[in-house]
Amino acid sequence: MTADDHDLLARFASLRRRIEERAPSFAAVLGRAAVLGGAAVLGGAAVSRRGRFGARATAAGAAAAITAVALLLWLSHTSNPPTEVPESSMLGWKSPTDFLLDTPERALLRTVPRLGEFPQPITLQPSSLPEIAS
Repeated sequence: MTADDHDLLARFASLRRRIEERAPSFAAVLGRAAVLGGAAVLGGAAVSRRGRFGARATAAGAAAAITAVALLLWLSHTSNPPTEVPESSMLGWKSPTDFLLDTPERALLRTVPRLGEFPQPITLQPSSLPEIAS
């Protein structure tokens, strides 16, 4: 450890001691909670009457909210008949360059050849070739 580390550890130890001197003991905090909240000590833990009522009220409110949401979902599901979805205009759309996908031997690419059969080779006719100026 360097000197800076030792200095830092000493400062943190000093700070921890000051906090411990100011902090009240656990018994004092527990006694103050019992006096302020009118708490009854049960099994070593302070539980106030107001806290027990609040927990019951919170649980009842949560149950009522869940029941209301479930009822609303059920009513909205049964009261709305399913609507028909209109046919999309995209189903009939055709690309302006779709003709470029029609290659001469496209049928060969879309089919599976049977065993023992070979496709006919592509032969070019002299009339289909462009004339090259010489």
